[in-house]
Amino acid sequence: MPGIDRPNFQDRRDFMKSAGLAATGFAALPLLGCDTQGKMSLDRSGASSPLAIPPLQAGTIERGERVFRLSLTPGEKEFVPGTPSPTIGIDASYLGPTLEMRRGEQVRFHIDNKLAEDATVHWHGFELPATADGGPHQLIRPGER
Repeated sequence: MPGIDRPNFQDRRDFMKSAGLAATGFAALPLLGCDTQGKMSLDRSGASSPLAIPPLQAGTIERGERVFRLSLTPGEKEFVPGTPSPTIGIDASYLGPTLEMRRGEQVRFHIDNKLAEDATVHWHGFELPATADGGPHQLIRPGER
């Protein structure tokens, strides 16, 4: 059509090839940094740190519901040795637990905000309506549940 630029399919094909090669290269990078013990190297000097695996938490069963009582807390972690960084965690100074539940269970969360600022929690791995998946419409004020 007049006035409309048609895409250059050869350029698009070349772009997709380059993007695929780049993605393959990035996917291989973590393999370069691992030793035979499954530890991730911080640098090529041989210093390594084990992968942080959050603890498993099953909650408790109360009146037929699985209940989790969680707290948002401030913390500190040295991602680079000798350089502490402020962090936020759930029941820990950094990260949070892996929550264990069964498909079909009724689940209730009690989340206490022990931070000095508003917070919200976004859930990964749950099939939830957007209204229940954290965000500015579900703020937890400091000191509140």
